Amino acid sequence: MHKFKTISIFAIFLVCTSLVTNAQTQPIENTEQDQTAPNNDDENGDKERPKRNDWQDRIVVGGNLGAQFGPSTYVEVSPIVGYKVTEMFTAGIGFTYQYFSQNFNDPSILDYKAAVYGPRLFVQHDIIYGLFAHAEFEYAWYKFKYEDAYIGDISGAVPALFLGGGYNYFISDNAKLQIMALYDVINGANSLYYSPLVFRMGVNIGL
Repeated sequence: MHKFKTISIFAIFLVCTSLVTNAQTQPIENTEQDQTAPNNDDENGDKERPKRNDWQDRIVVGGNLGAQFGPSTYVEVSPIVGYKVTEMFTAGIGFTYQYFSQNFNDPSILDYKAAVYGPRLFVQHDIIYGLFAHAEFEYAWYKFKYEDAYIGDISGAVPALFLGGGYNYFISDNAKLQIMALYDVINGANSLYYSPLVFRMGVNIGL
């Protein structure tokens, strides 16, 4: 079984932020302000602003984007969405898509293309000073297509269970760069990774 090596080269994921506006209507016919009308100003004379729901502040989004072109072509898109159950514990889901093609420029070695895709579930717990523990289950479908018609396509599915940890480097108050070292404790014969030890880099942003 040929194994497919995944390498995170560069990680940036685009995030959309929401903008909430509040409009008030004023009486048209009355020229004097009703003294009994509720006052929406605070002590400093500022208008009260609409408050966000608590669950919105607990959502985080992020993931990995990677690309490499040439004789070896590699593309990865791996978004995630998480929910902060507590200030230190986050659970979430994600999806991974990876494409890889290899041109050896050698008649004795078969060129091939491969696609890997599937969902993943993860939990993450902050420890101290930016360090965190991470556990993740991934189930991926794969398809290898060789240039030799005699070999044809090879496809299947394989699970992976990663345990490990990482470090959060805060870019801003709600954005952080994550660096992780994970170990696939399943690491079966059909594993898609050359090594059970996998390194990742990505970005997480709170909404």
